[in-house]
Order: sequence, then C-alpha cells, then structure tokens
Amino acid sequence: MSSKSLLNIAVTDGVLNISIGVDALKTSIESGELDVSTSGVFAITDLESFVVDFVHELRSQSESGATVVDKMFDMAALESLENGGAGCEILD
Repeated sequence: MSSKSLLNIAVTDGVLNISIGVDALKTSIESGELDVSTSGVFAITDLESFVVDFVHELRSQSESGATVVDKMFDMAALESLENGGAGCEILD
C-alpha cells in the first residue's frame, strides 16, 4: 500500500478493513463537501501534522464514550437498514 492508495473497504477472515493512503485522504478531504463556517476552502498545509491530529480525533471519545468512527458505523448501519439491507431489522 502506498500513500496514494485509494479508499479500500473489505471484509477478510471476519475482519472489517478500512484503509486509505494519506495522499488520497488529503485529496478526498480537500475536494469533498466539508462544511466550513467561513467562505474559504479547507486546505491541508502540513499533511504529516494533520494526519497525527486526524487520527487523534478518530480515536477521541465524546462524553458518551462514542468516537467519530463509532458514529460512522452507526450511520452506515442505519443507511443499510433504510436501503433494505439484508441481515438487519428494528426490533420492538
């Protein structure tokens, strides 16, 4: 895998693997629809420093103990359910 590797999501031997090269991450963030409160454009000026802080934020827990990654999993599960995903349902 290189720093330019595109987003890859796969399940291998019962393990969910999500990976992206840091250069591809930078491109994704800078070209995405990041909502900044100013009229400026989000720019990553020091990729190495940014990635350290980015990983910290991914691991950081809210008061409830949830991380950004936990919330991402919850959102994906809900989207799956709403799109008729197999293997899940809402129980009463």
